[in-house]
Amino acid sequence: MNERLDRDVISKKPQWMTFSCGVNDVWHDKKGTGVPLKKYKTLVSDIFDRCAAAGIKVIVFTATMITEDPEAKENKKLAAYNDWLRAEAARRNLRLADLNAAMQTQLAEIRKTDKTGGNKLTKDGVHMAYKGNCMMALGVLKAMGVDESMKERIFAEFAR
Repeated sequence: MNERLDRDVISKKPQWMTFSCGVNDVWHDKKGTGVPLKKYKTLVSDIFDRCAAAGIKVIVFTATMITEDPEAKENKKLAAYNDWLRAEAARRNLRLADLNAAMQTQLAEIRKTDKTGGNKLTKDGVHMAYKGNCMMALGVLKAMGVDESMKERIFAEFAR
């Protein structure tokens, strides 16, 4: 992403950029292509610095879960990345869409009444299904200032 930032974002002179990064950095560590947390912090800080210098406002997304099990090893590791993103967004006064927290909350709510197995928000534990897309959309809209009271209307539009 760092290599493409100038070409794909800064040169386009946007007012806003959404930043979603972390799932593959942890998930692909099994394959040896992940990004250790220390390097992640350095690279992401550079992206945020370059966006700030270009006058681009950033909305930071926390990374969603890797499997729908909050106790999974990958999700435990991902927590440190998300903790840093939350702290860095606060430190820099960036908007935050805490999609990881939203996903965990949504799954806990679903599992109170739905005792069947299988994924509830994703197709495969990582890539969102319809309900996961709705959860993410609402999280992003809230970070952009859309009031929670719009949830039913927004979801009704998705159902069309």
